Amino acid sequence: MRSTQMAIGLWITVAAVSGCASAVPTTAAAPAPAVDPQLVTRINQARDEVLALFGVNPRATPRSSRSAAKLARLLTLPGAVVDGATARALIQAGLRDPRILPALIADLDAGRASVRHNALQFVGAYIVNSGAGRGRKLPDPTAVVATRDRDALAGHLVRAAADQNLAVRHQALVTMRRVGLSPPCAFGAALDAFWQGADRKLRTEALRLGARLTGCAESLHAAHRSAVLAALGDTDRTLRGEAASWLYRMTPLGVAPSIGPWVARFSTTADRRVKHALAMYLARSGTPQARRALREARRTVSNVATRGVVTLALAAMGEPGIEGALLALLPIEGSVPRDDVIEALGRLKSRRAVTPLMALVMTTGAAAEALADIGDPAAVSSLQAMFFHPMANPHTFEAAAGGLRRLDPDGTVAFLTDLLSHGSARKRRRAAKALSFLKDPRALAALVAQRGHGDAGTRAMVMRALGAMPWRAALPHVLAGLRDHAADVRFWAIDALADLQRAESVPAILGALEDQRPDVRSRACSALGRIKDPAAVRALVATAAVRTGDAEVCQQALSMLGSRADARKVLWGLSSHANPVVRRRSTQGLMRHVTGVEVTTMGTRLHDTDPTTRRWACVALTLRATVRSFGALAAAGVEPCR
Repeated sequence: MRSTQMAIGLWITVAAVSGCASAVPTTAAAPAPAVDPQLVTRINQARDEVLALFGVNPRATPRSSRSAAKLARLLTLPGAVVDGATARALIQAGLRDPRILPALIADLDAGRASVRHNALQFVGAYIVNSGAGRGRKLPDPTAVVATRDRDALAGHLVRAAADQNLAVRHQALVTMRRVGLSPPCAFGAALDAFWQGADRKLRTEALRLGARLTGCAESLHAAHRSAVLAALGDTDRTLRGEAASWLYRMTPLGVAPSIGPWVARFSTTADRRVKHALAMYLARSGTPQARRALREARRTVSNVATRGVVTLALAAMGEPGIEGALLALLPIEGSVPRDDVIEALGRLKSRRAVTPLMALVMTTGAAAEALADIGDPAAVSSLQAMFFHPMANPHTFEAAAGGLRRLDPDGTVAFLTDLLSHGSARKRRRAAKALSFLKDPRALAALVAQRGHGDAGTRAMVMRALGAMPWRAALPHVLAGLRDHAADVRFWAIDALADLQRAESVPAILGALEDQRPDVRSRACSALGRIKDPAAVRALVATAAVRTGDAEVCQQALSMLGSRADARKVLWGLSSHANPVVRRRSTQGLMRHVTGVEVTTMGTRLHDTDPTTRRWACVALTLRATVRSFGALAAAGVEPCR
């Protein structure tokens, strides 16, 4: 493949130039841009060097980074054009450029199947990874694709799905699923052909893509269901597993003639994964035929796990008298997930399950939620006992607090407020933490009464709970917590102020920036960043500019500033500050937030007199990972920073 990539020259198509000229409504033809043959040769050499280096080791090395920077610098020169091979080299080097995708789309019409296959593969890699930085994914991969490129690529993918080459057809389906440029309904004909085809690899990929069908014609949905049903009985284990995994997401047809083939498959299959998936699928159909098949399976199946799944399926259908079978599954380890059995008992509101579930509240929070679903007052005492057990973990007693609130809302608040005055510090802290989870304003008076308790841990949890109370009543007490002699209390008071989201607390948080504890100062910066108020932004700017001797506080302030659009302009102003410490920290704050139009400005920081500022500017341009940012590094004679 490397020889093919090296053989492809720079993409300079005279026909494309003349075609663009013909679209202009003038009689004179537009002159073709001058192309420097030496530039073409240098680009080809740099491209081949990058392909050779990254083909051996995809991870960036100092040598391959220098090669990528050299290629990026050449592509910023006038007259440089990106062809398919160069586009692949840029993608392998982790660089982005708006010329990459059109070059790859042009390669989709190439005569050689290997070139078309590579173009499809790199299209998916480029769209999924572009614009998000290294190691991050875009929420919407198509956001980096222009409208005209999106339409052109969708048409090419449809044609590639019918390509004569088997590998190209498979890669077309993979790319369709990865990039999601248009609803899969547009590929209906191709999907139907693959579902009926003999190639198992293509059928597996088509099933994955077909699972994304929404709002398409009913005939296409019916074809997909038939394909899944056929795949469930295929001899290929991978294909059966793929079909079973998607079966959990499919909506069954409740009409008896339509559910018949699925019942037949459930009764005859020997694959345990398929049988489990079909059991839950039949349960969602709710038909009498499905119920009879599940009842018969529960009587005849010998495997414990399968019998447990069938029991859960019958419970989901509301089978009478199924509580006993579910209770029998509770002590069996490894048969079915215990939490699923507990949730099923809760949905059935089985009174017989109260005593076994009360014995399980120490091990799983699902038991407390199921007891609340059942609504038996007898469970209140067991849930309250959770707060007195020495081995209870935070997750279980938080679930117990939620269950108590549903069973006895008034009694729960009274119980927890009484527990705040308990002699045990552990129980007081648990009560305060549970009240912060419940967020009930009726507990405010009891929390305020404990604000001056002698135990610092209790006061800290009280501050945390006050952050969940109504701000008008809680704010004065939280502000008083900033004057507490215990650092943990001050820490949680600042966190509560951030939760309350009030601009009135900004002056007090600014005072916390002078705290003796670095973790308190750092949390104060974080709180300023969370408060959506211009005064908080100005306070962060002042922190970054003035507190040059406090590295931890400044770094926290800059990290909060860099992610906010209203502070970016201020950071850019600070990056040229007379104080070198301010310059380096503001540049560091902008490190992961440089946009395309700011590349040139960041490039000027590569010539700063402060070496640390130059280092952060180099890192920022490297993380930007575009041809333009690497070109700026190469123009300054600086190697990319890793």
